[in-house]
Amino acid sequence: MIKEFKYPEQIVEFEAYCQENPSCEVHPYGSKTFVLTDNDRKFIDPVPQSVSDLQIRLALNQAGLRPAVEAYVAAAPQEVKDWWERARSFERNHLIVLDAAEWLSISSEELDSLWILASRLGG
Repeated sequence: MIKEFKYPEQIVEFEAYCQENPSCEVHPYGSKTFVLTDNDRKFIDPVPQSVSDLQIRLALNQAGLRPAVEAYVAAAPQEVKDWWERARSFERNHLIVLDAAEWLSISSEELDSLWILASRLGG
């Protein structure tokens, strides 16, 4: 039986559970992922490709990453500063996002969790 997940970072824990338990089956279903394990059925949110500027800022605040991201932007070239200040949406796989994640030692799984959290906040 799988656990009920309350926080986005637990999705990574769930994926590890599925890798260790051959009875776990994962199937795409609409905009969510349908999971069947030991006769339990659950849905998990997919990683959104894009979130709004407000959503990412709120998620960074909740994750405690906003000061580090602001420091990254302050040290970056002007085009990164302009992008951070003016972008209306943030793509999960944008080169600047990936560079910032590497600079901040944020793993791909942590970045996914941040985007999932952001998708649940603001608007």
